[in-house]
Amino acid sequence: MIIIIGKTASGKDTIVKELCQNHNFKKIVTYTTRPMRENEINGITYHFISDVDFKQKINEGFFTEYKSYQSEFGEWFYGTSEESIINSDSKSIIILTPQGYKDILSKYPNLNYKSIYLYASNRTIRERLIQRGDDEAEAIRRVKHDKKDFRGIEKIVDNVICNNKDRPFEKVIKNILEVITK
Repeated sequence: MIIIIGKTASGKDTIVKELCQNHNFKKIVTYTTRPMRENEINGITYHFISDVDFKQKINEGFFTEYKSYQSEFGEWFYGTSEESIINSDSKSIIILTPQGYKDILSKYPNLNYKSIYLYASNRTIRERLIQRGDDEAEAIRRVKHDKKDFRGIEKIVDNVICNNKDRPFEKVIKNILEVITK
């Protein structure tokens, strides 16, 4: 399994989409209660479910890891199904938070995986957030939260790959494929 970790607007979704569409990877689709953004598709971007459904799945032991975040619009939940981790293989790819990564590895210490921290500078992140039209208050909250959540991430992942706006996309993909196939 390939685990992609990155701050908000670091390019995680774009990278995963490219790897799935053109390099035969299959995305592990996680669950969330946050509202869909424009151009997102239920069951492909995320499994978008209600708070009630998410909490019911927690009680049923459905998730191998989950988190809640206090957004500018209320509490949002994110989680990964147990089944998706159990059924993963070398062509599976998932986007996780640092804590989600730690939670899965503590639950599955023998999991066969490669982890990549997709680094993007604060300048790149700010420009991408503006470009995609994120709510300004929510973007500020996420950037601030990421600063704390991602502290020391470089020390616990297998690889760090830079995805700044001035770096050619093809080079980023090439670097990721080199890391994955080692």
